[in-house]
Amino acid sequence: MESTSTISTIIQTPPSLEPHQPEYRPQAWQAYTLMELGSWVHLFAKRAEHRSGAGFSCSTAALEKRKKDLIDARNYWAMMGAWLDALDAETRRLDAGPGQ
Repeated sequence: MESTSTISTIIQTPPSLEPHQPEYRPQAWQAYTLMELGSWVHLFAKRAEHRSGAGFSCSTAALEKRKKDLIDARNYWAMMGAWLDALDAETRRLDAGPGQ
C-alpha cells in the first residue's frame, strides 16, 4: 500500500514513536509503504541476530547495539500495526455505509 492512499490521512502515530518525533518531520514515517516498513523490521531483526548468537561471545558494546536494533525493529513493527489499525478503521467505516 502506497502512502498516497486515504489510509495515510487517518493513521495514528504509535505511542512508542512519540519520544522520537522531535527528531523527524511531523508524521514523516507515514510516507513509508508497508513493504518498506517490513523491510526495516527484517533488516533490524537480522542485524540483531548477527551481532551475537549461540557459541558467540558478545561484547558489551555489541550487546547494546543488538538491544537498539531490536528496539528499532519493534518501532517499525508498531508503524506497520498503525497502518493495519487505520485500514481496519477505514474498513469498518465503509462497512457502516454511506454517510458514516
